[in-house]
Amino acid sequence: MFKLLRKSLSIIMALSVFLSLCSVAAAASDRIKFKLEERVEGRPGYTISVPIEVDVPSDGLFYDYNVFLKSDVPVTDAYWGQWSEDGTRIDLSIRIADEAPSGNYQVEFDRSQMWVKKGTTSENLELTTEYDTEIGVIAVKKLVYVGKVSGSAGGYVEVPVFTNSTEPISAYGVTLSYDRNLFEVAEVSGVGEGELTFIEDEEEGLIVNWNNEGNSSVLMTNGPLFKVKFKIKAVDPIDYIPLDLYINTLLDDSGEIMYGVDSRMGYISVTENQAPSADNVNVTGTPHVGETLQGDYTFADEESDAEGVSTFKWYRANDAAGAAEAMIAGADTKEYVLQQEDKDKYIRFEVTPIAVSGTLAGTSKTSVWTGPIGVPTYQVLYEANGATQGDVPADSSAYVTGQEATVLGNTGHLAKAGHTFGGWTTDEANLEAVYAAGDLLPIESTNRTLYAKWDLNRYQVNFNTNGGSAVPSVEADYDTLIAEPQRPSRSGYSFSGWYKEATLTDKWTFASDKVVADTTLYAGWSQNSQGGGGGAPAPAGPAASEQGLDVLVNGKGESAAKADTKTENGLKKTVVTVDGAKLESKLNEEKAGGTLTVPVAVQSDSVEVEFEAGTMKALQQKQMVIVLQTPGGTYSLPASQIDLQAVSGLFGSNVSPEGIKVRLKIAKPSESQGKTVQGAITQEGLTLVGEALEFTVEAAYGERSLEIASFSSYVERSIVLPSGTGPNRITTGVTIDPDGTVRHVPTKVVQENGRYQAIFNSLTNSTYAVVWNPVSFADVARHWAKDAVNEMGARLIIDGIGDNQFKPDLAVSRAEFTAIVVRALGLKQAKGAASSYSDVSATAWFSGAIESAKAYKLVGGFEDGTFRPEEKLTREQAVVILANAMELTGLNDKLSVPTDPMKRLGSFTDAGQVSEWARKAMAAAVEAGLVNGQKNNLIAAQSQITRAEVALIIQRLLEKSNLI
Repeated sequence: MFKLLRKSLSIIMALSVFLSLCSVAAAASDRIKFKLEERVEGRPGYTISVPIEVDVPSDGLFYDYNVFLKSDVPVTDAYWGQWSEDGTRIDLSIRIADEAPSGNYQVEFDRSQMWVKKGTTSENLELTTEYDTEIGVIAVKKLVYVGKVSGSAGGYVEVPVFTNSTEPISAYGVTLSYDRNLFEVAEVSGVGEGELTFIEDEEEGLIVNWNNEGNSSVLMTNGPLFKVKFKIKAVDPIDYIPLDLYINTLLDDSGEIMYGVDSRMGYISVTENQAPSADNVNVTGTPHVGETLQGDYTFADEESDAEGVSTFKWYRANDAAGAAEAMIAGADTKEYVLQQEDKDKYIRFEVTPIAVSGTLAGTSKTSVWTGPIGVPTYQVLYEANGATQGDVPADSSAYVTGQEATVLGNTGHLAKAGHTFGGWTTDEANLEAVYAAGDLLPIESTNRTLYAKWDLNRYQVNFNTNGGSAVPSVEADYDTLIAEPQRPSRSGYSFSGWYKEATLTDKWTFASDKVVADTTLYAGWSQNSQGGGGGAPAPAGPAASEQGLDVLVNGKGESAAKADTKTENGLKKTVVTVDGAKLESKLNEEKAGGTLTVPVAVQSDSVEVEFEAGTMKALQQKQMVIVLQTPGGTYSLPASQIDLQAVSGLFGSNVSPEGIKVRLKIAKPSESQGKTVQGAITQEGLTLVGEALEFTVEAAYGERSLEIASFSSYVERSIVLPSGTGPNRITTGVTIDPDGTVRHVPTKVVQENGRYQAIFNSLTNSTYAVVWNPVSFADVARHWAKDAVNEMGARLIIDGIGDNQFKPDLAVSRAEFTAIVVRALGLKQAKGAASSYSDVSATAWFSGAIESAKAYKLVGGFEDGTFRPEEKLTREQAVVILANAMELTGLNDKLSVPTDPMKRLGSFTDAGQVSEWARKAMAAAVEAGLVNGQKNNLIAAQSQITRAEVALIIQRLLEKSNLI
């Protein structure tokens, strides 16, 4: 005799049953065994019973067990029967899910969850693994069934017909029985390919047939077969109208009849005919007296009844709360012209939707109040009128007719090559009166535009005859030719022409070379033969290795530098040394905020300019931008980017900033570096355009030097592209790191003097190059974001998902968005860095991007130390990261966002759904034009942002930040 202490059972819902001590008959086996019925068959939507039996050995021991089952059969309900008196059998009742796919589902005991104890008494039970289990099968039958739907009287309803068969179907024929007095077939549509036919039989009903036309790849499995659209003829609500289904034929993928297939009826519930509605009621237009407001709304009717003659009203109130609200007499159309009596009032629009049939009139809906109604205001706009650099002034004031605006000066340091700013005029041709800073401009009933006036510069051309007879200087307008002067003479020499440099390298061609600055031309001489000797005559002039160099302080030449050009190991190197005393004296005469240009015309493999600490401080005090200009490229570095105190500390605590020298350098890569660049670009499938250049800033102290590789804001440098290269062959700029990593750098292309230049903006120094990388994703060919997606792809900012697909409407994760922002801003990823977040592995593809974004304060984690990289991003979450990026690019500095961000967001109908922590960022993004409302004037802050939306806002970020 043995003892049975306790049994329990669990499946899906973790149900359990505990029994008290009892005795059972002995089983034949020597181990306890748990058994399931070998096969139990059931239909979707029906309840079946699954018996469970326990064989207990006849060993006279006590047993206590807890039994768990597991299966992936789809179930909607499960409940237990009663244990048999001896505790060795129980029935589990489960309801198979309505849409459970057909097939055999294995049911087994979950040994990881269950346990068995045994012992000689009830007090000394111990766990044991010495027990056996047998699996069972629940067979879900094949089924063709009708859906359960509802629709309103007089409207339309779509009824789907499904199959749960997981075996492929090559043809079917079914009959759907319906009440002709209540429904009328409007449309029958098949799912997928193949041939679908149907007929309406007065006695049997709707007969639908389909076959795959012999195409083995066109088969039906486990899903909808077809849909029937009914017109509801009933006029009164009816809770339940059955739709019976009969299977005429069902063939498998071999064309054989499928047996044992059940059918299940469906039904239609008819509800009351719904009244029409007016949704998204709003008012558009300028809220100024004399302007026209437009009332807008969306007409909707549940039964698709057409709109009739809806009625409209307009109301006026004293404030946004509707105080003293009154209907405006005679305003009964969708348009309303604001009257003088509306000034300082609030206006709203009301619509009563009317349908042509069914329930005719819906509930009146009103818009929010628009106001206060003001008088028209106008702006004063400034136009650069051909300027080649600088920014136009911005007057944010709003003026009314009769006011006077104070004219601004050239606060944005506009400049035009070869011209001097001469004030502002009201016409582009500069024929009207000239306005200077501080003058008053009368405001009329329109915006006023002031155009920059540019006076053509005249330059002096001097002739250095190098020991020959004097040649008088001449004057010439900017970008004009000069006539060749009378040739000088020199005893014992023959004149060989005029040269552009003291080194007598490049000849001046009077037929084509134009004057663009104060210029000195140098005479070249050939010594006459002295007889008896031999050999070619030698040119005369200054030594070729060193020459004086004019630097430009705010465009004006100053003889304050020397250029020394030497050739070492086959490489030509030019070093410019600045006369600090002369330059500092000149800077004392200048206003703050200009440029120091160091123009080096000689073709060299390497060009550098060196500044003493005192000179650098003087440049910083005048907020100057240092521009190193070479035939191959230009480096523009704000002097403020060099922190002499911090740099001196890198050389040692006892090193004074006064002993530091700063060098700017532009150089072609060495032969080995050039191979690395070409190999890296080819490896990425890109095409190199022109030559790569290295841009470097060094600090030197004595014989030691170190590189200043990063900056606090974007620094501009450019590469001149080969002659004949057009913008259609330029995609973007890239940097090539020493390890061969190629990454995008924000790049724009401009044309100057007939040649194109690629202008890079970056926070770091590196090797830069221009590449050609056209991209055209196939699945965005007709998408609204096509241009943004393809451009961001071409710029190496976003990637496709393979097979030339982009999937523009997929949601974006936090990790994906962070990586895209990092690439867009040209930030170097922190490869190999330890992860700052517990759920980001250092080996994850996005780890480097997340660490870089964290370092630049673009992103942060959560309070629990996680980053949640796979979590999908909402629009407002994306905008918060975007606002941090705007801070880095300097775009935030150009915005004027109200202290209360809701004042900027209030025009959106769902502005209240923007989380409080995201409102400031959202308002800034809207103000900058990076984020616009969606359909029906929604900001959709809680919606998941899509890949297409990301491409567009990143493109706008770079454009608005003037980085591309």
